[in-house]
Amino acid sequence: MLLVMASGCTEEPHLKYNLSYDRTADECSSGIWNYKLTSNTNGERFEFNQCLPQEYKGEFTVIRRADTLVVSFPPDTARIPGALYKMVLDVDAWPKYSHIYLGSQLLQVSKKQ
Repeated sequence: MLLVMASGCTEEPHLKYNLSYDRTADECSSGIWNYKLTSNTNGERFEFNQCLPQEYKGEFTVIRRADTLVVSFPPDTARIPGALYKMVLDVDAWPKYSHIYLGSQLLQVSKKQ
């Protein structure tokens, strides 16, 4: 008799991310914040606009707080001349998260099982 045992696939907790950005305007006058979310088996891709200092060099942080990711950019961008950037953030995280802050914007992300 052949006995086959199935074991649950376990994945180690991790948080991996990559940010690319492109300056699209010399000022932040539009004031329109929008985003696009694409999900697949490798994680999520967030495409969004962000007002940042004109000399932005890619500084940002990503931390996990329970089931929420917090993506922070340099502070006080409202007080200095800013430029509009198109941001592309790729995230691969386990356990999965259900919310993400992109700067001050809170988004709900569907949980994957």
